[in-house]
Amino acid sequence: MRIRVGWILILLLIPVFCAGAQSQGSGGLFPVKSQGKVGFIDQTGKLLIQPQFEKGREFSGNLGRVQIQGKWGFIDQTGKIIIQPQFDRNFDFADNRSLVLIGDNYGYIDQTGKIVIKAQYENAGNFSEGLALVMVGDDYGFIDPSGKLAIKAQFDDVRSFSEGLAPVKVGEKWGYVDKGGKIVIQPQFAWANPFSEGLASIKLGEDFGFIDKTGKIVIKPQFGYAQSFQQGLAPVSIDDKYGFIDPAFGGTGKVAIKERFGDAGKFSQGLAKVQLGRKWGYVDKTGKVVIKAQFDEAEDFSRGLAQIGIGDEVNMEYGYIDPSGKYVWKPGQ
Repeated sequence: MRIRVGWILILLLIPVFCAGAQSQGSGGLFPVKSQGKVGFIDQTGKLLIQPQFEKGREFSGNLGRVQIQGKWGFIDQTGKIIIQPQFDRNFDFADNRSLVLIGDNYGYIDQTGKIVIKAQYENAGNFSEGLALVMVGDDYGFIDPSGKLAIKAQFDDVRSFSEGLAPVKVGEKWGYVDKGGKIVIQPQFAWANPFSEGLASIKLGEDFGFIDKTGKIVIKPQFGYAQSFQQGLAPVSIDDKYGFIDPAFGGTGKVAIKERFGDAGKFSQGLAKVQLGRKWGYVDKTGKVVIKAQFDEAEDFSRGLAQIGIGDEVNMEYGYIDPSGKYVWKPGQ
């Protein structure tokens, strides 16, 4: 059976504050849970929307996603319901479109809640740079915001567009297409990630390295795993430990932050989450641990806050910290 990367993409796009999960987004309020219900705080930790929802996700712009009686809709920053909960799943707006799940199929709504692209896709992704991946039959292509197929469904798997290019899978190999659907980097990789800061991590053979937009290998495959560059650094796995490299690594061979972590995330707002032992903390760009490893779960910083978790998988409590490590919302508060 073929594994569809698109399903993985959709799961990655769902930061849910229920039992707790990562909270990403741009602009708005943060979900918090109190006495079994979800409300929303601002960046200072002030409770602006009283806990009343079953689940909630961080605001993106002026709208936040909430669940009521098992269905998802949208509220504004006063807590007023703007789009009635009616979807089995929903996603942040992009290009004035939100991906929604109705029954077994995905479609898209506008900001009034009107269905503008009918629910007809077994799998689909958010719009990114004006195009959204969709599954038509057994293949993947891309649609524009009107629902028109902009790039013919012809690929075995795809990932979203970033910096003008999208990874596509043909047979067992990954390459890249431009927005016209032209293959600009021939399928040749065992795995390919979206471009970020001009480079993309790819897997060739058993190792990960980086290419530029011409397809040239600029950092040779040598890592057990490599994430994308963000804020000038990329997390990489060396001998089962994580460190960080800078874009000059291909020329200098110098690791920017020595590999000593069990796991690591990308830099955001000057900090990156790292795992030391079984706990998570944060380092700055020099590799100094500036927030000690004390959390059982941790997410990237987003607009000045990072969501963290304390407890085991069954009894995890979530809160938020600022870049100094100070709680603005304590777990279990």
